[in-house]
Order: sequence, then C-alpha cells, then structure tokens
Amino acid sequence: MCTRHMLCGMETTKVAGYAIDVEYDAETLHIHAKNKMARGALTGWTSTAVETGDGKYKIETSSGGADVVILRSQIADVKFKNANPLVNGNLAVTTTEGNRYQMHFRRNQRAGFEVLAHELGAR
Repeated sequence: MCTRHMLCGMETTKVAGYAIDVEYDAETLHIHAKNKMARGALTGWTSTAVETGDGKYKIETSSGGADVVILRSQIADVKFKNANPLVNGNLAVTTTEGNRYQMHFRRNQRAGFEVLAHELGAR
C-alpha cells in the first residue's frame, strides 16, 4: 500500500509481513517487529551467563533491540524470494556494514513485498 505524506508529498510504501510492519519512503527503510519472537528473528538473539548467587550460572537469552531503521544509502544488496502455497517468502536486505535483515511474508502478503522489493532494487 502506498500513501503520500501531507507535508512533503513523498510517497511511503507500507506493508505488513509475518509479525512485522515495514515502511519505506525512498530515504529510510523502517522495520517494526510486532513481538519478542519477531525481534529475535529480525535482529538475532544474545545469550549471557548470569550467576544465580549460589555459585551456579544460568543462561539468559534476549532478543535484539528496538525497530530496525536503515538509510537507503546503507543498503548494499536486496534479494527477494517469492512465497508459494507451501513456503513463506522473504525479502533480505544487506547493509554496507554487512548486517543482513530478513523480512518474512506469507503468500497473501506477497504483492506488497514485490512492490517494496522493486523499489529497493531487488534482484
């Protein structure tokens, strides 16, 4: 879905994926994970050993931070894999720093992601 900002007149593409919302306005790609599992899938997991107080340790696992915001100038590569009746699709964005973010979507969400992939220059 495309919307036009009232103030600047710039178009914004908004799509909903599998537990994520994505916005792109030709300058910034903003990915919002809707829950803890989606944040972990998007930004990765971190495990830390924590002392329990009785000389033992336990492992605490946490997902990455808040939303992912990528400037258009930081996008180095974009790959699109279409969804089909058996497998979800994904849009993978690699930054100039080497970070890779995968956005997953279902078959009924693929039209919006095809538009987004085209706008990002997917191959």
